[in-house]
Amino acid sequence: MRFLLVGLLILLTAGCVATKPPKEPSTDTINSNLDCRVGLPLSCFTLGNKYRDGKGVDRDYLKAVQAYELSCDFGFNPGCHSLGEMYYSGNGVKQDYVTAATYLNEACLSGYKWSCLRLASLYDSGYGVERDVDKAAALYNRACDKNFSEGCLTLGTRYYNGYYTQQGVEQDYDQAYLYYKIACEQGNGEGCHNLGTLYALGKGVEPDKDKSLGYFQLACKSGYEPSCLKTNEPHDKKKNTIPFYLKQYVKINYQEKAKELESL
Repeated sequence: MRFLLVGLLILLTAGCVATKPPKEPSTDTINSNLDCRVGLPLSCFTLGNKYRDGKGVDRDYLKAVQAYELSCDFGFNPGCHSLGEMYYSGNGVKQDYVTAATYLNEACLSGYKWSCLRLASLYDSGYGVERDVDKAAALYNRACDKNFSEGCLTLGTRYYNGYYTQQGVEQDYDQAYLYYKIACEQGNGEGCHNLGTLYALGKGVEPDKDKSLGYFQLACKSGYEPSCLKTNEPHDKKKNTIPFYLKQYVKINYQEKAKELESL
């Protein structure tokens, strides 16, 4: 009898754990929901992010998609971009690269740089669109020309690794250096790190240990951890990591630093 009672107690306890109550929506989520209903696109977008990430509510990709659709219908580019990403990944909807490309193209044409970058990757791979490396390069360049460092970084990596054309694989370390330098000057830590790698290996430039170390140090200061490992400098994520969209407000002048390194 004693063992029977213990067994029943364990089952009851397990049942309590299994029937955990659902997360109550936060006040912010409720407010976003109400604002979204009255036609505020930013609120719809914010609501979509909360359902996508499970912040303040249980994660629900379908509700995230619905919120992004409303945001996009109001002409809010980040909403269209996020909707395209949901179709790209197949979260909350059936994976559909064609539909993803449609929404990403809409946001890109309206000037949303993240969408241009993702759309370029679709043209590079041929997902949802006919494969076209020239269109991909044009989109990467459009992002880079608008001072979007991720576009410049991607172009640099494209030239560094080589990419497929009708004539075969095209690889150009000189062009890789050019675009990595632009990315670095825009405050992109990975771009600075890749410049350090080029100088360390002597690809596209003459080997130069001092310049290589200087770029690794600059990348580390921007919060790019792999560079800190190269220089044996401590990396404090809370202190050093700087979102790309805040680089312009940081005291480090990446363009001047890059010029100083080049003059060594």
